[in-house]
Amino acid sequence: LGGRGLGASHCLENAFLRGMMQTQPAGSFVFAPATGADVAHVAQAIGMAEAGTGARAASAALYGIPPEEEPAWLRGLAGVDEPGMAYGWPSFFLLKTLEGAPVAATAAWVEDAQAPSALMQAQVLAYLAGPERQRAAAPALRQAAAAALPRSPGALQLENIAVWPGWR
Repeated sequence: LGGRGLGASHCLENAFLRGMMQTQPAGSFVFAPATGADVAHVAQAIGMAEAGTGARAASAALYGIPPEEEPAWLRGLAGVDEPGMAYGWPSFFLLKTLEGAPVAATAAWVEDAQAPSALMQAQVLAYLAGPERQRAAAPALRQAAAAALPRSPGALQLENIAVWPGWR
């Protein structure tokens, strides 16, 4: 490792990426904004990003959504037709193979002072969760709000970054 402080996993990852670049011909991927037809892929991306190394999407767990209802919850988040936040297909960009298989995704937007993403997301989550789940989640939501990072108007925001398992 040559004294550079790079861990073995970092070296393996770089070797994998170099190998992937050598086996994938130039132009074999498409990076484009998501469309309404991509809601299923956006829902998967939100689920993977929110779950991290866990088994559940954080928003579903926070609102007490049962595991069997989680796919519908994620489709609801992905199906929001409003840009400028971490949910909703209009904020997403997808990297796909030429055959249309998803490789990676991210939500990206420029924070708006007049319509802050945190407010928009809170409204979407409250609407999808309904009043009972909203009330039950209130203590956890207050804790989450206290830990939220401030966003600067005019700054590029990247959230819900996901890479499909076969491409990691």
